[in-house]
Amino acid sequence: MPSMRASLSRTSNKPVMISLVLVIVGVITLLYPVAAAYIYNAFHAREAQKYVDSHKDMSDADRERWIAQDQSYNERLAHIPILDPWLSRVSKDSGLYREYLAQLNAPGTDDAVMSVVSIPSIATTLPVFHGTDDEILDKGLGHIYGSSLPVGGPNTHAVITGHSGLAEATMFDHLEKVQVGDMVYVDTVGKVLTYKVTNTEVVLPQEIESLRAQNEKDLLTLITCTPYAINTHRLLVHAERVETEEHSLPQTASRWETWMLWRILAALAILAVVVGIYLRRRSGNKENEKA
Repeated sequence: MPSMRASLSRTSNKPVMISLVLVIVGVITLLYPVAAAYIYNAFHAREAQKYVDSHKDMSDADRERWIAQDQSYNERLAHIPILDPWLSRVSKDSGLYREYLAQLNAPGTDDAVMSVVSIPSIATTLPVFHGTDDEILDKGLGHIYGSSLPVGGPNTHAVITGHSGLAEATMFDHLEKVQVGDMVYVDTVGKVLTYKVTNTEVVLPQEIESLRAQNEKDLLTLITCTPYAINTHRLLVHAERVETEEHSLPQTASRWETWMLWRILAALAILAVVVGIYLRRRSGNKENEKA
């Protein structure tokens, strides 16, 4: 009889094992986006902080020299068209683009962080890179070639773009929550520029009129795709420079999102139910063996 009971026990355990494997796969599937998003968000926060720290000890003279050089570059931008970052590409081999990559970059580096954008109202701080290639937008925000470098000054309009709706990173997911009057901070070589949001709009990709520089104004526009997962339009958040006493970038980056916490709680609940069922079945099997 004991051997028959053992055989029956092994047979009855097979569906349990299959169910357990399926639950484990389900939990991993549930938690993978959480882990990926946390890792990417941590990378973005680390890159932004590294950039800020690297310019803390720069002398005022060196900082002003960099700024003046890039403001001079901005003055020569009139002949370069602004292109939608998701529909248009520029030749990386062109002389104009190579000159662009040399701005706000140490010699010999084309892929270094050029600036950092911080938006306290949505707890977002992200590094900004040159250009809008796919690999650039996968690791942070992209500065749109043809727009002013983010160094401030009259007759300038810096345009910065980023993804939203990615499963593995937060990026500009909350840009739609930014409201008129919110502040946007830009740290470029240790100089913090403050912009106040003036308006937002949703446009078609080819509608770029509002991205042009305006006489005597110091402007900034942040762009992402909309609607979520459809991406037929562009959300534009426009801001204008205001004078403040800010000398350091507000640290507002958040590595955690509400949906991440809900997924973790759901995974823990599933595991708790599975463990409870397993312990109850195990207890029942022991009682049957005694009988």
